[in-house]
Amino acid sequence: MAVGTPYYMSPEQARGGVIGPFSDIYALGVIIYEMCAGKPPFRGEIKEVLHGHINTVPARLSERRLDAGIPSELDELTHQLRGTAEQRQVKG
Repeated sequence: MAVGTPYYMSPEQARGGVIGPFSDIYALGVIIYEMCAGKPPFRGEIKEVLHGHINTVPARLSERRLDAGIPSELDELTHQLRGTAEQRQVKG
């Protein structure tokens, strides 16, 4: 059973899997994405949103907001924050 806010759930959390700091990193990426794009990467019914987090890589900010002049560094950061759990592992 997954517990959390669907719009900000990491794929592993949406699947009911193991979560950790890497899940928070994903949620941060979604929050920044929403702040810049004006809407979260996935919208709709809860089931559709969770399916999106698990199975879909959303458009990059630069593709979604052509008029916004998104800096390439921010575009890349949000893309990396929403990567796979392995890519989001906290090293330390």
